[in-house]
Amino acid sequence: MNLRFPFLSVCILAGAVGAASAQSYIDFEFIPGGAPTDGLLITNQFQPALGVSFILEDGSSPRLAQVGSPQTAFVGVGGADQPAPGVDLGQFFLTDDGMVGSPPPALLVTYDTPQYSARAEIIDIDGGEQWTVEAKDVAGNVIDTQVLDANGNGSATPFEFIFATPVIKQIRIAFTGTGSAIGLAFDNFLTASAGFGTGQVNSADAELRINGQGASGAGPFAVSLLVGNSLVLDWSGPPGLPVALLASGLNPGAAVVPCLGSIDLGTPPLFSDVQVVFDGSVFPQSLFATLSPIGRLVQTSSVPASAAGAVFAVQGLVFQPLGSPCSIVATTAFELHII
Repeated sequence: MNLRFPFLSVCILAGAVGAASAQSYIDFEFIPGGAPTDGLLITNQFQPALGVSFILEDGSSPRLAQVGSPQTAFVGVGGADQPAPGVDLGQFFLTDDGMVGSPPPALLVTYDTPQYSARAEIIDIDGGEQWTVEAKDVAGNVIDTQVLDANGNGSATPFEFIFATPVIKQIRIAFTGTGSAIGLAFDNFLTASAGFGTGQVNSADAELRINGQGASGAGPFAVSLLVGNSLVLDWSGPPGLPVALLASGLNPGAAVVPCLGSIDLGTPPLFSDVQVVFDGSVFPQSLFATLSPIGRLVQTSSVPASAAGAVFAVQGLVFQPLGSPCSIVATTAFELHII
């Protein structure tokens, strides 16, 4: 790959098509085809892009809840639908019927394609409350179960299933505790299909986060971007040195280069389908693609309407100081879904 290419805009790259998603993340802060609102019914809005749908076991639909009054899910720290300090609930989460009362029907989360893993959080399990989470295969068999007991007012209690092969077809979340004022609060939903955890990790030498994702673990990471919302590239590495961004189709572990790391996009051996979005080692791109004296660069742009429907992967490169063992180190990779 020759990095000496002119600047290419993300709009041009929107036509590139990636491979199957390696990882999908839903925090309900955006909704495909619309804006999140308190009480909005959630069914199959995420299915076209991420292959996941939601329904309650009685056939009704779950809905969004917004942090704060009116109370639709729980009484937390400081009032209605308020998480404990430090809990990353954002502004929206998924609930059942929008009322606090008798135990709700179980929430069913179904995948179009079986997954390797699934992780999410349930907020505000306290008192005698308890939730039982089951992972099911394509035949409907329960292949793993986790029981979530009381964890404190407004707290976030995670569950996670991980398998060596893609076998999770559905997640069932059912209330199995005691109490009369029950409401589901479900958020930060992460699933993984082929390729998850097999690629490059971020490091102190080369780190890229996109919209907050990529902080820990091996990539690739899938990031869903709503047209009109912000795309934030947050870089870290050696002070004053340039960064470069590559784009192509996702291909975890396409090549492992000593020192550089795992190349997780494009087609080996020549990688002729990899495009250079920008290369901070050449002028004039060096004016806006170089790390600050404290080793940080944050680039923010708005996702254009013309990019809707695009799926493509990006991966960063961070240049290293003279005399370093590596002249360039790769960051983790991301698959971007524009919806």
